[in-house]
Amino acid sequence: MKRILISLLIGAMALTSAPLVHAQKLADYESRMNVDLRSAKLERDSQQSKVDRLSDYDFACKAVEEYYLCRDTDKEVDMSLYFGEQIMPLLTAKMDIDKHKRTAYNKEYNNYRVTVKPMYEEKWYSNEHETFLILATERAWYETDYPTTIGDVLDIKISKAGNRVITECYNHGGFDWIYGEMDSKYKAMIERKGNGLLQASTDWNKGVKEIMMRIDKYAEEMNNPQVASYSQKGEESTALLRASQNVTRNQVVNWARNNYDEGRPVSSKASVPYYDFSQLTNQYDCTNFVSHALLAGGAKMNDKGRAGLQESDQWYFRSERNRSTSWSGVNQLYSFLTRSRPGNSNVGPYAEEIPCDYRNALYGDVVQFYNGSIWRHSTIVTSRGNNKIYVTGRTSPGVFNNNDEVRDFVGMTRYRLLHILGTY
Repeated sequence: MKRILISLLIGAMALTSAPLVHAQKLADYESRMNVDLRSAKLERDSQQSKVDRLSDYDFACKAVEEYYLCRDTDKEVDMSLYFGEQIMPLLTAKMDIDKHKRTAYNKEYNNYRVTVKPMYEEKWYSNEHETFLILATERAWYETDYPTTIGDVLDIKISKAGNRVITECYNHGGFDWIYGEMDSKYKAMIERKGNGLLQASTDWNKGVKEIMMRIDKYAEEMNNPQVASYSQKGEESTALLRASQNVTRNQVVNWARNNYDEGRPVSSKASVPYYDFSQLTNQYDCTNFVSHALLAGGAKMNDKGRAGLQESDQWYFRSERNRSTSWSGVNQLYSFLTRSRPGNSNVGPYAEEIPCDYRNALYGDVVQFYNGSIWRHSTIVTSRGNNKIYVTGRTSPGVFNNNDEVRDFVGMTRYRLLHILGTY
């Protein structure tokens, strides 16, 4: 009987102490959580204090650098230290797209670095409410033996109402060769009000999903390449090839690599000045850059000596007011290169369009990109490897892509390869 009473007593004590033990464990857990929260708050306050001490220029540079590191390398960054709620959906969409792209393409950015510099300082302004500045960014990494280098120019607006944050971060000119017209579309979306905003938001989300679906399509194409013969035009093409001169491909590539990031590229021929077409309103320099690269490789100009602006049956440049449209126009260059009967009476470089696969492309070939409505960008093939084609192009001062993989241009819906056959 004594043993039974002792057992009952011990059991009663255990039942009584169980809630106390549980309560103590819960209190300990909450205490640790509070410590962690206080620690996280102290860490963020410390980061905020460091950020607050930066000048507006240094603040913007740090913000852009951290954004790219977060986007391209998955570095953990508290973006709210730098960017306001208004601009975050755009930046988040680009980060999501880039992560999806790196996964689909099995892409790694080795030896990654990013640098930020001032640009167009004469356009900057600052007052008690906001600061506007323009920054040139350069990102570099290795995918092949040659580094990939991407240059962008960003318009940055900093609000000083309350906590200092960036409210605008758009590509200068509103167009991004990698992501297409995302910036201009997003800017238009947030400027809309009322019932239109919901529709704009729906269209925006649909556009982001379309880009991700395009990435999946490009990834599938890499696994199912289309290979073509270089003699698709038959005997006539072969005869023309025998009669023509070669374009020296390494000279095309060397000139492109030496000039893509120059504020003022060096002319590829002493008698042909380099005119930057991005100086003209709503114009870009990409096809002019490609024409000079071909000229550097020994391509001959087709200049019939006429005055004024000529059509795409010629290919030459004397001045901004005396040139052929094919020298600087994407479609016009395509028309000239793929003309039906090149020869001694129809001189200049010529090419044929073949499937854009790495086994078809050679150094010095041309790749052009379609944005969904027009063919808009021209580049030079400067490398091949890992089942991919890498291209180099120049859009304007500070905006360029060097040794960039063709399928990175996810804002473009199509691309075409122009295989250079020679020149007369």
